[in-house]
Amino acid sequence: MFDAVGTLLHPDPTAPEVYVHYARRFGAEVDPAIVQRRFSEAMKITWGPETSESAERARWQAVVQHVFRELPDAGGELFESLWEHFANAKHWRVAYELEDLWSKLTQLRIQIGIASNFDQRLIQVCGGCPPLDQCKSIYCSASLGYAKPHPAFFEAIERRTGWQPHELLMVGDDWEKDCLGATQRGWRTVWIDRRESFKPGLERRGIHRIQDLSELVPLLAESGVDGRS
Repeated sequence: MFDAVGTLLHPDPTAPEVYVHYARRFGAEVDPAIVQRRFSEAMKITWGPETSESAERARWQAVVQHVFRELPDAGGELFESLWEHFANAKHWRVAYELEDLWSKLTQLRIQIGIASNFDQRLIQVCGGCPPLDQCKSIYCSASLGYAKPHPAFFEAIERRTGWQPHELLMVGDDWEKDCLGATQRGWRTVWIDRRESFKPGLERRGIHRIQDLSELVPLLAESGVDGRS
């Protein structure tokens, strides 16, 4: 299972840059540095373990309102414009290593899935971003009812796939949500550490570390992983 945003997909331009752009379209002059700081704050304070399609939409509305707290109507037309923007595949780019990786995983008959803290817009986005349009197993937190790193997120995927925790591998860039969450549930885990961070006890925790997706296939071969991902 791959995480989506930050692992396979990246908003292009970045979310804070898009927020600044749309705010200016609505006549509000905003400081990009303040938008960046408030966006990071909002992502933390609005997160909750239980979710749904309606809850996810309400959460993003709260994010927009937190970022543009001086704008009384931020949760209205401005929010709707941002919501639709990130539903459009043309505003996303896939990781540069992905095309080659996908081809190799397919040749190895690795079963590929996507497991993301997202809503149903992700299916539309993936459908317009080859090779992700080939993925038939996309699991969104808003549909599962829980968000990573809550164990119920991973448990719901186990139920839907019929696979056991030790048969599943989570690949993601978020240390807490992807790696610790999956490991605590008994999944095997690969952490994409693009910033070369230091986390002690990786081997003891059973977490493999790579710096980009191009390293994944050699790691799988070395580890003897096959069939499911």
